[in-house]
Amino acid sequence: MKVVEVTPYAAWWAVKYQGQSNNDSLHDTKEQAITAGIKLAHSAMGQLLVRKQDGRFQIEWTYGKDPYPPKG
Repeated sequence: MKVVEVTPYAAWWAVKYQGQSNNDSLHDTKEQAITAGIKLAHSAMGQLLVRKQDGRFQIEWTYGKDPYPPKG
């Protein structure tokens, strides 16, 4: 499953696939980066991980098949 990350990068917000060193795109605001990340994760049927300004994990969305669906 492809994982897309939205992370702080210098004065911008970066969108990239997890494990890659190159950013897919840079954005002025976190909201713009999340919008771009949603599109990328949705087209890849993957996950979107969003981090806070300090780099800590904030939220995750899964598109397509969840890699760990809850039972019940």
